[in-house]
Amino acid sequence: MTGNPNRRPKNAFRSDPRMVCTNPAGGRVRMVDFALMPDDVFCSQILYQSEGILVILSCDPPLARGPGAHTHIQDQFFYCLGGELELELGAEMYRLVRGSLAHIPAGTKHLHWNEGNVPEFHLEILVPGVAFYAPGTTFIDEDGEWEPGGNVIPPAVKIAAPAVRVLSDPTGTMCPALPDSHNVLIAAVSQSPGSSAANDGGMRVHACDQVLYVTGGRLAVDIALDSYEVAEHGLVIIPAGVPFRHRAVGDGVQTHLLLVIPADGAGAGAYPAHNMLEGEAVDFAAAP
Repeated sequence: MTGNPNRRPKNAFRSDPRMVCTNPAGGRVRMVDFALMPDDVFCSQILYQSEGILVILSCDPPLARGPGAHTHIQDQFFYCLGGELELELGAEMYRLVRGSLAHIPAGTKHLHWNEGNVPEFHLEILVPGVAFYAPGTTFIDEDGEWEPGGNVIPPAVKIAAPAVRVLSDPTGTMCPALPDSHNVLIAAVSQSPGSSAANDGGMRVHACDQVLYVTGGRLAVDIALDSYEVAEHGLVIIPAGVPFRHRAVGDGVQTHLLLVIPADGAGAGAYPAHNMLEGEAVDFAAAP
């Protein structure tokens, strides 16, 4: 299949991709700095990187397009934070809006651009966390063959909090919206004011690294001995083995995107978690 050449941006669209490298280890909790993104060309900003995952903030300004048609050696996801994005994925065309999630399997040809008059921002999630550009990216002739592949799921209709919508699941047991994605757990979480991820509100320990991206409201987070209150577009890094808890604060519903990275490529056994009961001995000072 040749894709949709009539829908692709022509000369009127700017294409000069840039990369902004921030410090991926710059603290467990921090706000994303949108001011670093230029307003004239596509740009990406590294938010977090480990062996298991690479998380990037990307912006397609009005009438700008991303890199030319290409593939990656790892699976990739787009999660739209705002604006609208045209995505040619495999042999299909999609329009992403706030809350849309695209799954781009490894080796699947894709191309994206912004036809609107406001900037579009999206998270790019690549698993495992190898290089974003070369040698992890191969550019391909846009007018060549476009084989089927990938999928896009629209935003969920509004549901009452608390709720967890599993989008990608390595275990294959959680009925994810993307059943063919197996490298990372992705969930859209909503919490009513005062509610906690743990029923008893106690500290928890996970065997896997976690990344939380706050998409709405405010989230109170305790990580070992440190406490934070995180607003929209805040990034939270919870390393494996470190005690944590979080809850919604304020008057409105709190929402965040949860990314859980399986340890050493583990599958169904990668997500054990246990509550730290009252009185259990925990050496907080030894936490990483």
